[in-house]
Amino acid sequence: MLFLKPTPILLYPQSGLMMKISIALATYNGAKHLSEQLNSFVNQTRMPDELIVSDDLSTDSTFEIIKKFADKAPFNVYYSQNKRNLGYAVNFNEALSSTTGDLVLLSDQDDVWFSNKIETIENVATVCEELLIINDKMITDENLKSTGVSTFKIISSRPKKLQKFISGSFTSIKRELLDLCLPIPQEFSSHDVWIDHFATALDSKKIVNQCLQFYRRHETATMIKKKNRYDEEEKRKYYENKYKQRLIEYDLLVEAMSEAVGHIKSTKKSKLIRYRDSLVRMREFSVEREKIRKKRRVSRIIPVAGFLINGDYANINGLRSAVHDILF
Repeated sequence: MLFLKPTPILLYPQSGLMMKISIALATYNGAKHLSEQLNSFVNQTRMPDELIVSDDLSTDSTFEIIKKFADKAPFNVYYSQNKRNLGYAVNFNEALSSTTGDLVLLSDQDDVWFSNKIETIENVATVCEELLIINDKMITDENLKSTGVSTFKIISSRPKKLQKFISGSFTSIKRELLDLCLPIPQEFSSHDVWIDHFATALDSKKIVNQCLQFYRRHETATMIKKKNRYDEEEKRKYYENKYKQRLIEYDLLVEAMSEAVGHIKSTKKSKLIRYRDSLVRMREFSVEREKIRKKRRVSRIIPVAGFLINGDYANINGLRSAVHDILF
């Protein structure tokens, strides 16, 4: 079911162009906090032109909240519900694929945006050439009480890590990038990682060092810890599945980028080709790492050292990953 409401077309003097703004929101059993996020859209100093919501067959009142919001929202609201549970990444793909904006802002269901978020991001987008924009967020507890610490502050001592940082909930994407990378394959585990690969390939990421939303950390999430001990069979299955998934995702990215090469401007084509070729090398390296792990520890030292000297570990935690391959 879809609702459509007229929205005025505005002219933005910064660029002399009209920019249509979309929000892509994926929901699943988010009734507890969803209304706060939806209200923060209404309270924007620059409201969106459309909100696209894809619900992953919620079993609580999430979908009812969305429908009631659509009845009174001062902008276009399009919503749909999947016939079966598709999972987080595919659900976001459904929302993204339905957007029509020149600039698309991703949204989680339990954040709360500052009133100037859309206006700030739009102002940046109209003057920058980058296709993907990432803003900072203020971390809060489940009740939206601020911790006084932002995500960028946590990683500010490592600028390179900031440039590699990925999070869909505070990412904005220009249409040109979406046209290149959509649809996101069902077999790929993360929608934001998929999109970030394309932005990184084109060297087209813009960091906005300004908090523009609250990021709610739930007690249940912070209490979850990785198991420190596995029996040998669990370890084997875990690493085997992780390895297989990594190869699948390399193949999907290489295939998609090969297709995208034929649809991109010549000035950016060489960047995309170089990045695609680097993914092919990384896949080959993953295969070699798997072979190394099957050897006795003492036999791993020389091949690992060779890969380390050649810089093959640079994209996967460097020396730390090399040591892991020798010892574990």
